Amino acid sequence: MTLILEEVASFWAFVTERDRVRVRRAAGETPPWTEDPIIVANHFTNVHRWQDPGTRWIMAYVEDMDLVEQPDELLFALVAYRTLNRVATFERFGFPPRDPRFAWEWTAELHRARLLGWKVGSRRHQTSLARTGMALQWLAERDYADAVWPASDGVEAVGRLTRVNGLGPFYSIQVVADLLTVGGRRLGLAMGDDPMTSLAVGSRSALRILTGGIDPTTFVPNDQSGWRRSLARLWGLDDDERDALHELHQAQPKLSCPLTYVDIEHSLCEWNRYHKLTIGDPRIGRRVKRDGA
Repeated sequence: MTLILEEVASFWAFVTERDRVRVRRAAGETPPWTEDPIIVANHFTNVHRWQDPGTRWIMAYVEDMDLVEQPDELLFALVAYRTLNRVATFERFGFPPRDPRFAWEWTAELHRARLLGWKVGSRRHQTSLARTGMALQWLAERDYADAVWPASDGVEAVGRLTRVNGLGPFYSIQVVADLLTVGGRRLGLAMGDDPMTSLAVGSRSALRILTGGIDPTTFVPNDQSGWRRSLARLWGLDDDERDALHELHQAQPKLSCPLTYVDIEHSLCEWNRYHKLTIGDPRIGRRVKRDGA
């Protein structure tokens, strides 16, 4: 699988400029922090996943609760958080205890809040509280960290997490990314700190643009360019995808700090949306920037 140099240059230009925006903002410069009109008008997450506010919040919770020394409690908390991905929900309702008796009570409380108009999850994440409850009950009944920790890389770890009832590949990718943000070696993960990781729908579509699998000037829905293929193979990567990701990892430009494979997957997903906005894809809604984030 050969990378298309023109598209790769566009990807790295986006990554570099988004990273500069974060650096300029952190330095206290006056907005706008870029002349790129699409980045100015839209919200894109940081290129380093660990720098995003939600990730920083859950990492602080992990440290405060000393979950590094409690693998099953850590896995349970990360699954609960990522299936909803909204800090305000956990600040208001807390985390459920890792006990099968309380998993459904907690999700029922969230459901009642939703009926009263409370937004329990982020727009881009899970809306089915039933699936959240199923996943949490399943994990509360098992010591499943013993199955995830020995995985040889992020792809295998995602595959093992997809066996959790109600979870699925997308949320499994988020949870594995969080485990690696805590630190693979710190947690004793067999995969180490920077293993190859699975691709979500948006990042797989972006990689296909970079390798010529999609005409970059046409409006191709994710569900045709990546989603069905992703469903057929779920979490796996073929050899060509692994080679392309490795090449991107090795050829990354100088940024505020190096990108891990998790960061590259994260950035591919954001660039997929950025690319569609540049070509005027009418199906892509805008996520308006909040407070210059």
